[in-house]
Order: sequence, then C-alpha cells, then structure tokens
Amino acid sequence: MGILHHITDTAQATAILRDLMAAVPSGSYLALSHATNVVHGAASDDVVKQWNEVGGEPILLRSPDEIAEFCRGLDIIDPGVVSVARWHADDPEVDEFGVVARKP
Repeated sequence: MGILHHITDTAQATAILRDLMAAVPSGSYLALSHATNVVHGAASDDVVKQWNEVGGEPILLRSPDEIAEFCRGLDIIDPGVVSVARWHADDPEVDEFGVVARKP
C-alpha cells in the first residue's frame, strides 16, 4: 500500500507486480493504493512538486486508468479503482486511489 507511486518507472512498477502475482496461486488477491490528482487536481500536483523537491523518494501521480493497468489479467473487485475513502461511503474523497483484484 502506498509504494507504487514511489516507483516512477512505470515499466519497472509493472514488472514488480507481474513477478509478485506470478509467484502466488490462483485465488490470491492484490490490494494496492496509489496517489493521484483526480480529486484535488492542481493542489495535489503542488504538494507532490514540493515533496519531490525536498522529500525522500520521489512520487509520481498516476490516473485511475494507469492504476487499473497494474491489475491487467486480474479480476478487479467492486467498487473498482476509486478513492480509498469510497470503500467507506461516508468518508470524504481523497487523492489516494485503491483497488483490490483477484488472480483468476
């Protein structure tokens, strides 16, 4: 959770997940969360820019479609790739999206 946005090379992040899922049996689940700018737009962009200037590991924001691509070949569980707050309907949305997917 909250690791993939620190792997700024998308091909490398995808390869890590492919290797991980290849090592687990059918019926296993992948749960991940990833920073986006879908909810707060430029405000999230500004925070990430500041983080990348003074923080530790850089952050790369990805879109929900890019996050879903990490689940290629897996069955995404409802409610899909959404703000993690949507897993609990009363929480306000945040720019951290999550997904749970099952290996067929």
